[in-house]
Amino acid sequence: MAKAIEVFAEEVRDDMLSRVDTKDDKYEFIDPITILMIISITVGVIRAIQECRKNNLRGYSSNEAADYLTTDIKFRALNHGFLTRWKLKKAIKKHLSSDQYSYYGNALMRSILEKGGYIDQEVICDAMEMSGE
Repeated sequence: MAKAIEVFAEEVRDDMLSRVDTKDDKYEFIDPITILMIISITVGVIRAIQECRKNNLRGYSSNEAADYLTTDIKFRALNHGFLTRWKLKKAIKKHLSSDQYSYYGNALMRSILEKGGYIDQEVICDAMEMSGE
């Protein structure tokens, strides 16, 4: 059975590909690489949010921390502002070449924000395990 974060990454990939025109074959990603890239971006974003919220998470168990982060991520995804979009774009740029970013960047950001509004606590727990927290 697939981990929750892998299912989340597949949903983001499918949503992202529906947002871009895929007529140009030179920008086609290989599916396993795309999934790993989206998982890496998701883990990086969750790690950054954890770091920003470390004072609020002090004394929480891992399940309580995951619940807190899930609520925070849902709020940020549904009520995203300039700073949220900027930090997400920065995380995406780390994993894409400049050509890939110009082609997929905005669609990937929108997909992550849309799917982040409905993220499960299991995805957060998987990401926390992957990040070593």
